[in-house]
Amino acid sequence: MLNDHLKGHVFIVGDSYSIADVSAWGWISRAPRVLGGEGLAKFPEVDRGSKSVNARPFAAKVE
Repeated sequence: MLNDHLKGHVFIVGDSYSIADVSAWGWISRAPRVLGGEGLAKFPEVDRGSKSVNARPFAAKVE
């Protein structure tokens, strides 16, 4: 569902980065544990969104 929603959208809600993106990022980062080695391969839009959040300065502090 999220993968389909992110097609044509940069952010989950509205036109700007929000807590929704940060919240989803926290769960999406665990995808390889749940989905196995394939990870987000079936969900390219979710992967793209996760990578854009991961590139933000705060993400480096969390990891």
